[in-house]
Amino acid sequence: MKLYWSPRSPYVRKVMVVAHEKGVADRIERLPIVVSGLAVSEDFHAVNPLARIPTLILDDGASVYDSTVIAEYLDTLSPQNPLLPAAPGERLAVQSMHALGTGIADLLIPLRGELARPEAERSATFMAVGVSKFALAADRLEAMAGGMLARPIDLGQIAVATALTYADFRFPHLDWRQGRPGLTAWFDAITQRPSFRATAFVDA
Repeated sequence: MKLYWSPRSPYVRKVMVVAHEKGVADRIERLPIVVSGLAVSEDFHAVNPLARIPTLILDDGASVYDSTVIAEYLDTLSPQNPLLPAAPGERLAVQSMHALGTGIADLLIPLRGELARPEAERSATFMAVGVSKFALAADRLEAMAGGMLARPIDLGQIAVATALTYADFRFPHLDWRQGRPGLTAWFDAITQRPSFRATAFVDA
């Protein structure tokens, strides 16, 4: 398999954490790519018309996207460390947390883009709304942290943890740990896993 990849993407990191947890990371060839909204790569568009990462190319040449679909696919490749429960209620809870984690990343990426604009051109309202939504999501996770600590790792926890590591990477001033001891304890525990240590962000 081949993965169009960036060392700065929370979506890519989520997928690679899953690959390590499932013991299939060594089966994935990483293809570095820089994705820009200002340029078109015809080669990349040929495998993903949206030109977004991550995109996984299977051994038969089929393209798989987005990160949620890729993560769920990788979970099927090995019985090791099942990350998506079979029981409908438990499965739905994990998928909902997966959506929350991915949604946090979806909030942060545009904020990063806004910060890249000249200061005079930034929208203070856009930034404030995004930061407020992030804080509300972190508050919800604080309320859920006890249950997260009590159960094995799953796709939802991986999505949340990778989003929070991205917050640390790009927005350390947000200080999401303040007033959220349960979430902090859970985060500190999950990010000690080898899968997270092997997939640290690199600003390169």
